Amino acid sequence: MEGDLMTETVRTRVREILMVQDDGSLVWNIHQKKIVEILDGEGNITDATYRAPTVLSADDLPGVLDVVFIDLTHERDAANVAKGAAEAALIDMTNDRDQRVAEVAQLTASLEAAVAAGEAVTADRDAKMAAFTAERELRATEIVGLQAQVAGLQLLLANQTSPVA
Repeated sequence: MEGDLMTETVRTRVREILMVQDDGSLVWNIHQKKIVEILDGEGNITDATYRAPTVLSADDLPGVLDVVFIDLTHERDAANVAKGAAEAALIDMTNDRDQRVAEVAQLTASLEAAVAAGEAVTADRDAKMAAFTAERELRATEIVGLQAQVAGLQLLLANQTSPVA
């Protein structure tokens, strides 16, 4: 069979072993074993052998009444896929959050600029109001002075027109 390619892959399978001891207590144990798979050229498994000793039954363990094997290989693969999806979602959320933070920073800067412009308008208005108030007070002082001059002139005029005794 020239041209047939045979490849060998090694993967680790994980089993969780629940052991029921003779005193009725339960013991969990994680047991790993390597499985060597022989694949043909099309990727089909033609043979698989275990390279590590494994617990086969309760008879192999003194004081153990029963052994239950729970194969976690597919669950771990599914968990890894879910973990990858969760990590990708977290990266997307982080990128979205960073983008939102940048947008908030931009909006905050715009708002601060608008507030500063409003404060400048308010300061300008306050300055104009202060100038107007100062001018009004100056005018009031001038009016009081003019009223005093008019009163003085009226008194002078009254004295000039009255007969001298």
